[in-house]
Amino acid sequence: MAQQKMMVTYQGSMEADEYVLTFRDLHAEAHWDEASILIWFKQGLNQQLQRKITSMFPVPATLEEWYQQALYHDREWHQEKKEEELWSKTQIVAKKEKKKEPSASAAIPTASKSMCLFCHQRPIYGNYKYCSKNCAVKPI
Repeated sequence: MAQQKMMVTYQGSMEADEYVLTFRDLHAEAHWDEASILIWFKQGLNQQLQRKITSMFPVPATLEEWYQQALYHDREWHQEKKEEELWSKTQIVAKKEKKKEPSASAAIPTASKSMCLFCHQRPIYGNYKYCSKNCAVKPI
């Protein structure tokens, strides 16, 4: 019974803690050698997690090493996922707050391009930087 259960047990959406615990229980009931159980454990492990562990150097050799690496990398993945969710929430809040605040350029009135830089009157001739040669406010 335990052997059949082991052959159809997959991690799926389970966290590695639960998957490893399930396999330890089945291992105790099945009376199989470690190599056989390791084969079924790897087969039921999520593909991303399995790839992560097999890309390590050195690759875990024992069932216990596989358990430990699966637990470690699964926790690491869940922590990264929580941090990404937190980061995205803070970005959304920051965007909402930015929309609420009036922009700095809207708060401070600025002179138009066609106004004198010194007295803010319309220049007499075209688009000069000051209103006339004798602008009262223009520094000498």
